[in-house]
Amino acid sequence: MALSNAFAFIKYIQSSNDFRKSCYSCKSKTDLITILACYEIAFTDEEFREAISASLFKCQTENESLEIKQIEWLYNLYPEK
Repeated sequence: MALSNAFAFIKYIQSSNDFRKSCYSCKSKTDLITILACYEIAFTDEEFREAISASLFKCQTENESLEIKQIEWLYNLYPEK
């Protein structure tokens, strides 16, 4: 598991409509982790928090930061496994 995978998740959810739809269709954190495994994107909750924090730091507009926050909300939406 790597921090780079957490960044890849953020980038991929921003750029791929199909991936984003797959993530939104999940019913649980386990479903989301299964989808991430199919894309070979594995990371810990801590790595995800670090990636979100770094991504928010890079934002230059409110819209950019809201987009990152929406990704964070999506990931944290599901109950724990």
